Amino acid sequence: MHRVFSPATYECRLCQITFSAVGMLRPWKDFLESRPEAKRFYHRKEFAAAYPQITDELPLILKTGPDSPSPEILLGRQEIENCADVDELIEKLIEKLYAARAGNADPPAGPSTDRSPT
Repeated sequence: MHRVFSPATYECRLCQITFSAVGMLRPWKDFLESRPEAKRFYHRKEFAAAYPQITDELPLILKTGPDSPSPEILLGRQEIENCADVDELIEKLIEKLYAARAGNADPPAGPSTDRSPT
């Protein structure tokens, strides 16, 4: 309820841009469901217990798994806070996932990642 009635004072920007008053936003849900990676969501206390070695400010999005021996921060607090909306968050996350998979190469050109000169 805090997020709905007083969004300016709500601490978690990730929640602000991925949830509405009635639940998870459809673009975010569709994106998460389209990804093959396993996903886990933590609140602050749960995260601190699961990853005591990570002291970066929350929220953040991590990548873990067999190809990542230690957790890798894909999007940190500042990057998440700078996202205007869920679409920008998804675009940034796709770029980071592609870069992590392709050894930091640029993501393929496309409608959501077009980097043509302006």
